[in-house]
Amino acid sequence: MAECSLSGGETAEMPGLYLEKDFDLAGFSVGLVDRKNVLGESRVKVKDCLIAIESSGLHSNGYSLIRKLVEKEKLNPESKTSFSERTWAEELLSPTLIYVKALKIHLTNLTGLAHITGGGITGNLPRILPAGSEAHLKLDTLKFSELFKWIQNSAALSTEQMLETFNCGTGMIAACDPSYAETLLTSLAKGGLKGHVMGSVENSSSGSEKSDP
Repeated sequence: MAECSLSGGETAEMPGLYLEKDFDLAGFSVGLVDRKNVLGESRVKVKDCLIAIESSGLHSNGYSLIRKLVEKEKLNPESKTSFSERTWAEELLSPTLIYVKALKIHLTNLTGLAHITGGGITGNLPRILPAGSEAHLKLDTLKFSELFKWIQNSAALSTEQMLETFNCGTGMIAACDPSYAETLLTSLAKGGLKGHVMGSVENSSSGSEKSDP
């Protein structure tokens, strides 16, 4: 699905999951790209549009907290959730969306892609921004799914803490010229992915990520 080969591995720390002598082995891939084709801070421009692309759920992040919530709430994985027809196992273990095929055809028209993994939106989006700029996000466009609402309420997390920990429904953020935004959104919709304009890149004196009130 990702059109890449497995070329190595790494270890991951998951406190509370592994007992003595247990270990985890996870694979990763390494890619090469011509410098002129590299997306990110060298190509992202002020006034670029930021497009939020939906996630399928947790995307493998924040599970130390999720496991604590499962224990606290004494959830049965096979029982239906309080907010959907799916079971807790289905909601909490939804496979991560792979965006390669949906975005590959648009690479020449994109200036940046921020994959929202560990660290959430506030930890990943700033990585693609050039010095002297910041992301102005319209948080009213960020609609937490019932799953993320449940997490926020059960863990008593602020919106800022949620954005620092989870993707909150946005698995990828694409940056592009405003004139290309509609083309990208239409293409995503045809492929079954929901997307929306989340904000824009603006001038800044600090170069840090920023959200509109």
